[in-house]
Amino acid sequence: MKKALEQLKLQVDGEEADVVEEILFDDIDLKSIPDNLKKEIEKYKNLFYLSFNDCNLNNLDNLPNLKTLIRLELSGNKFKPTELSKVAMYKELKSLSLSKTQIQNFQDLEPLKALKNLVQLELEDCPIASKEDYRKQVFDRFPSLEILDDHDKDGNVVEVDDDDFLGEDDEDIGDEEDEEEEPEPEPCLLYTSPSPRDRQKSRMPSSA
Repeated sequence: MKKALEQLKLQVDGEEADVVEEILFDDIDLKSIPDNLKKEIEKYKNLFYLSFNDCNLNNLDNLPNLKTLIRLELSGNKFKPTELSKVAMYKELKSLSLSKTQIQNFQDLEPLKALKNLVQLELEDCPIASKEDYRKQVFDRFPSLEILDDHDKDGNVVEVDDDDFLGEDDEDIGDEEDEEEEPEPEPCLLYTSPSPRDRQKSRMPSSA
């Protein structure tokens, strides 16, 4: 508990609570989330990214109530699949990492169907990942899902970052405005300028 609170203080670094967007507790041996830590995290009302990777969590009791959360990482923990019902409260969640957990079969994923905005899911190194038709079965269960274990439905590798989950709509609007304001080339020009939106990196579409 003490180490987790120290990590929290280090990451927020005196910032106002309403501007803190991510908090990570990776590799801290918690076993469970204490009441005091839950209350501290809930002070950050605009948090969009929370990570408890490799924290030896035996349960998901006391997950903080965060209405703005869109990315949650719980990989490498020991909780039973039945604990996933406690993740279903994050209605805006788009990205969920559950690699190296005890998820055994497709039935274990049923509580996650409540996550209607889920775009990315990680289940690598879970027993379920060795099941026949694993990828098809998972994509069929989650209509909004676009990325499973860093691959799209067609098996193509997809690279994502935080910007793919936060503020993308506003960013796209800004790009469109820049395009509209770009002056037309003079008729006498002998070359064509490349588009400022000619990016190689794929952008994940935001969910409605």
